[in-house]
Amino acid sequence: MRWTCLLPAILLASTTMASATSHAEPPPSPPSAPTATVDLPPALGPCRRSGHLPPRSATVQTLPSVAPELTSLDIIAPRREGDCAAAPVVIWAHGGGWARGDKANGMDDKVAFFVDQLGYVLVSVNHRLSPWPPRPKDSARVKHPAHVDDVVRAIRYVGAHVAEFGGDPARLALLGHSSGAQLVALIGADPERLSEAVGPSATIRCIGSYDGSYDVEGEVAAAPEGSPRRAVLVNAFGDSPSAWRDASPLARSLVGFGVPLVQTARRGAWARRSQHDRFVERVRAAGASVDIIDATALDHEEIQRSLGAPGSVMMKAVEAFMGRCFEAATEPAGR
Repeated sequence: MRWTCLLPAILLASTTMASATSHAEPPPSPPSAPTATVDLPPALGPCRRSGHLPPRSATVQTLPSVAPELTSLDIIAPRREGDCAAAPVVIWAHGGGWARGDKANGMDDKVAFFVDQLGYVLVSVNHRLSPWPPRPKDSARVKHPAHVDDVVRAIRYVGAHVAEFGGDPARLALLGHSSGAQLVALIGADPERLSEAVGPSATIRCIGSYDGSYDVEGEVAAAPEGSPRRAVLVNAFGDSPSAWRDASPLARSLVGFGVPLVQTARRGAWARRSQHDRFVERVRAAGASVDIIDATALDHEEIQRSLGAPGSVMMKAVEAFMGRCFEAATEPAGR
């Protein structure tokens, strides 16, 4: 009787417990791992140019008893913002008869043209100077090969450092006027000097040699004793025929001329035009392409002043030449 009464209560308790178990909440899920976030830098946007940065000077080498300014260069780079590719580089060698001139002379128009307008990095180089007035009897004077050696070292410096200023060492142009034209032509014509200049990673894609001396040996031999021209040449190159020959681009074999594109300016008296024409003929025979600017309407100083001058005949030709120089699809020699 007692168990009969308790049975319904036991069944009710069991049903209640089962119901409670079937309606229990599932156990909570473990917390999910936090999602990592990466802060990306903002997009740079397209490259924008606005003028140029202040010139930066650098001393290429330190020599005893030589003012540091004479072995220095100035780097003028475009002011740029955004996603900008490395810019082509123009290296300028000034004139002055190997005895005068400076990297800062006549640069305003060149900066406006090459840097502000075209967006290139412009480098103007100095070199040691022979004495002025000439002192051809001074055995301790600066003379060849000091001038060209300094320019070679300056080019080497540019190749190693111009990337720090947004320049492309694989796209160098080497330009010069007057004595500077002789120096850049000599570097292009001399495989050893060219190799030393470009180093392991730089490339000179073109040379612009404007109204320079290509046959120093012949010029000295032809200049009368006591003439001003002979004094300038002997002051710069000494009185040794072997030095005159070493300084003459035309005295090189020019076989496989190391730079594929060359531009010159043709003007002056017959003797000057003649050595220009012989140089062009030899360079073309060596496989390089030569563009000649007809500068017969200009004198020697007018060529210098027109290099960079807006709208000048020289600069129209130079701008087109620079386009060919830096847009070449094939890898040039001289690397």
